[in-house]
Amino acid sequence: MLPGMNLDNRTYEQIVQEARRSIPRLIAEWTDENAHDPGITFLELFAWVTEIQQYYLNRITERSMRKFLAVLGTEPREQTCSATVATIGGVSRTLALPVGTKLVANDQIFETSTPALLLPFQIARVLVHTETGSYDASGSNQDADTAYCAFGPGSGEKGRLYVGFDEPLPVNTVITLYFSLSDQEPVPLRPVDDNFTGFVPPAQIRWKCYGIQAGRVDWQECQVVEDTTYSLTQSGFLKLTLPCPMEPDRIFPATDKARYWLCGTMEHGKYDLPPKIRQISLNTVPVVHQNTHCTFIEYDGTGEEHQQIVCAHYLAFYGQVTVQVKCPNGLWKDWRRVDTFAGLAGDDHVYTLSRNETSKQIEIRFGDGREGAIPMAGKAVIRLLLAAHGFNPLIGKSNGLPQQIISLPQADWIGSSLQIQVGKREPVSGEFLWEDWFRVSDFDASRAEDHHFVWLEEKGQILFGNDEAGRIPEAADFANIRLIRCQSGGGVKGNIKPRVINQIVCDDEDFRDLEIANPVPAKGGQDRESLKDAVYRVQHELSQPVRAVTNEDYEALVMQTPGVRVARVKALPLYKTDLQGYPENTAPGHVTIVAVPCSEEKNPVPSSGFLQTIRNYLEPYRLLSTQLHVVPPEYVKVSIRAHVVVDHQLRSVEEIRKVLEQYLHPLDSDGAKGWSFGRTVYKADLYEVLNRIKGVLYVEDVWMSAEGKGFRILKNGDIVIPPHGLVYSGEHDIRIRTMADR
Repeated sequence: MLPGMNLDNRTYEQIVQEARRSIPRLIAEWTDENAHDPGITFLELFAWVTEIQQYYLNRITERSMRKFLAVLGTEPREQTCSATVATIGGVSRTLALPVGTKLVANDQIFETSTPALLLPFQIARVLVHTETGSYDASGSNQDADTAYCAFGPGSGEKGRLYVGFDEPLPVNTVITLYFSLSDQEPVPLRPVDDNFTGFVPPAQIRWKCYGIQAGRVDWQECQVVEDTTYSLTQSGFLKLTLPCPMEPDRIFPATDKARYWLCGTMEHGKYDLPPKIRQISLNTVPVVHQNTHCTFIEYDGTGEEHQQIVCAHYLAFYGQVTVQVKCPNGLWKDWRRVDTFAGLAGDDHVYTLSRNETSKQIEIRFGDGREGAIPMAGKAVIRLLLAAHGFNPLIGKSNGLPQQIISLPQADWIGSSLQIQVGKREPVSGEFLWEDWFRVSDFDASRAEDHHFVWLEEKGQILFGNDEAGRIPEAADFANIRLIRCQSGGGVKGNIKPRVINQIVCDDEDFRDLEIANPVPAKGGQDRESLKDAVYRVQHELSQPVRAVTNEDYEALVMQTPGVRVARVKALPLYKTDLQGYPENTAPGHVTIVAVPCSEEKNPVPSSGFLQTIRNYLEPYRLLSTQLHVVPPEYVKVSIRAHVVVDHQLRSVEEIRKVLEQYLHPLDSDGAKGWSFGRTVYKADLYEVLNRIKGVLYVEDVWMSAEGKGFRILKNGDIVIPPHGLVYSGEHDIRIRTMADR
């Protein structure tokens, strides 16, 4: 951004003094400059006016600031809604939980963001099998306080995770398991979402169930419908279907009784950091801190007789439903609900509605053209308007005047959710039809015929145009302005602690005895952004790289890669791994990225998925002329043999070995930094490190040896490693003696 200019750079006294110093030069005959002189009075008056003008010239109005932000493609953010998950217990029979089901947390409303099928089963056992042994993690899984490794410590190769149920899971039903993973690592993880499709899991997991198929009882492979855990790299949902009925079995060490098992086997790869599970839960649904008062769902018209529409939304089953069908002129007409089509004409705009108590769905059915009209064929020509019971979507009537304002009931409305319709009567047919109006930030780009409105967030009001910038709603003698979508909620008050959600907002006896709890806190809720904060945010965003040009650009982008924990990264310009004599010799057009994963190993070797994910993330940012290489570090194992003279305070070599291991480590204790890429291992530095140890009097001699590729040992014993190389500690032979031993 251009540096700001201070236009208010002179005080009132400075302006007066500058004017008085100009008097002899401009008007030599003016000799009386005392305060009683009328000329001095006028001079002081104009100095005061000048100072006021300077003050306002130095100020930018709020409207101008918002326009400047709009030029940069942004505006102050509205409040955001926190999100978490809710686990539902006490399920005695299979129940359908529709999307939008409202839950209570203190005085805050949360809603489920997906439909769920609640199953009357329990996770009875969780077992972990590794190459070295097996153990029962059921206690840790139940308490959710202590995390356990899904496939054992290390990379988890050939590990298996068994989940045992007390009853067989149903076939041809989507089974949903929620995996809550520990996130206590020193390097934070940026979650993978739908905006990034280049994530490559470090390993593949195959899920099987123990069941009978074609008369044979064995492990049968399940069909994974969706996996938002991305092979247990982040917390999320695993949805799968069983290929056959389950059969009971006893699996060590849970041999007390036969249970019904799912098994996840790690294949094709290795984890950079072993996944640590806090809890696996059944009957868990994602929830969002929002309260939908009204909304709509659109459907395509088939043009066929007796078209049916099925809707599984909470407001559809428990709220008010209005059916709209689009007319050929693009306007919407409310159709009338009837109990039967018998005796109706073919042009009657009617429908029937029935409710399914088991699936918590409604079914809309239209006529056949002889008894009841058929909606026209087309995309999104049928609309269900859904509203909560007791909520009146009609918010006012238009008076036909410019700049009309309609006030909404006091609530923490989410402005982006607001959408309205304005009704008008057709002059020829006399039918009352509705047309959609859309929200804009202001009317500056609105034309006279645009159906636009502005949401005045601070006042909770809707503002219409003046027929020059935005249309004026047609005047009516009844309420002809209604909300068709609006939500409230959001903000930091939705960032609740665990186990605060405890109730379903519904009088349905099916849900009365259910136990609700959120096992993890809700995160992500933010209040409305002030204009000042928006300016600071934009300044920060403008300083972030949008193209990978410099070394710092590459390194900053790598650290932001979703789905991987990058402990360290180094960008080497004009370098390839097979290049000799760097930096004197260069490879024009080449950039090599060396990345180190967060790991518990001495030499963290990144998985192929780790490197490919980074490569995919950098691809849109690199210059077309750049050949990009994402490679693992070249590790050199360094072993030390030293003779050290110590005093009586130091009798053990373990402390010395510990210091050397920490010094020769690619990562520090906080999971980052560590040995510098390509830095030579100098004997002189080792002398200094050993001499700093408390109890060491002096070092007699030091020898170094190395294992790996690409290194060179100089005549003086120093070890030169390649530019993309790192060192890690080998076995150290430390011999100590005291002065008395001499």
